[in-house]
Amino acid sequence: MPGIDGTWIQIHQLNSLPDDRDSLSELINLVKEFRFGGLLLKAFDGDAFMGSEIAHPDTRPDAIRSIAQIANQKARCDAAGVGYGVWVNPRHPDDFGLDLDFLDLQARLYAQAANAAGVIVFDSEDGAGFWGGNRPVGHARRLMEGFRIQSRDSTTVWQPDGRRTGQHLQRLRPEEWAFHMNVYAPQAYWTDFQRPFDDVLREQFETFEAIKGLFAPGAVWRPTIPGASQPGDLLDGMTLAAEEQQASGCIIFQLSSMRDANFDIVRQAAGVPQLV
Repeated sequence: MPGIDGTWIQIHQLNSLPDDRDSLSELINLVKEFRFGGLLLKAFDGDAFMGSEIAHPDTRPDAIRSIAQIANQKARCDAAGVGYGVWVNPRHPDDFGLDLDFLDLQARLYAQAANAAGVIVFDSEDGAGFWGGNRPVGHARRLMEGFRIQSRDSTTVWQPDGRRTGQHLQRLRPEEWAFHMNVYAPQAYWTDFQRPFDDVLREQFETFEAIKGLFAPGAVWRPTIPGASQPGDLLDGMTLAAEEQQASGCIIFQLSSMRDANFDIVRQAAGVPQLV
């Protein structure tokens, strides 16, 4: 699947980063230096651009405030030979006292963003502040069908809380999301879950194998792994995903919490000798 091979780094907010990494040009340099496959900038929380007046806006100049800006950033990354995509946090209208037109609005905005970026990640979680759990049947399907009608060729990545324990995945109704996704990139956050990395990756991969029939043909596995990992666990986790689970890429969440030592791990995984 084009646009998602290698190790992609996910960025929540530029204003949470050191001032030598809080612009697109600096991120491009970082990606090239450590041989990341690409970067993923957050575009929307619900229907609000991340650079707009949301509860905790991203205030840096390169924080996303328009679709035109996404297209410009994509062009700059293309010129530098760096992968580029955006990610979004879909919200449910019930949390804002809105009607179902809110789903259609998000579908339209996300389609515009995906068409400009080429790659879009849907961060879907069943907790407060996210999509939420056990939403009415058909609501996620309405969002995703509306999106796909308007963005047929973009690469879509589903990034849910994929744990079946606690009903996290089931509460999201995966049958309503998966068919519209090219990539399954569940949150394999072994640091947060306080479990061994190999147990978490194997469990999440088994889930993908179990639900693969819900996806469109050709959907692939690209786990999302924690940048706060111990370096040895990060390298071993990337190796396990590549060699045992046939993943030609992964996403690291996120840049602001990534250990300094893990940048060289990404270089190693890309086949580049460690810096000295």
